Amino acid sequence: TPEVLKLREKVYLNYGLFLEYRDNEVTNMRDKMNNALRQYVEVLKINPDNEKAITEVEQILGIYSTFPNRQPDEDVMAELKELGFKF
Repeated sequence: TPEVLKLREKVYLNYGLFLEYRDNEVTNMRDKMNNALRQYVEVLKINPDNEKAITEVEQILGIYSTFPNRQPDEDVMAELKELGFKF
């Protein structure tokens, strides 16, 4: 139902934000960002216009672009490309 999809969108978004900004169990930033990106991908599959998820993805990709020879995991990149993100 539309209500369930909206709730799922919120859960994925909130979990992505938690992973990105609050999760202290994972200390490796690459793992943190990949895990967060996976959640944002799920948000965007439900709602491709979710501005917060788009902003967070763009921010993470912007950070990656400052490091030579670094990018998100291949599976994450493939899904982001399907959603129209370029890296």
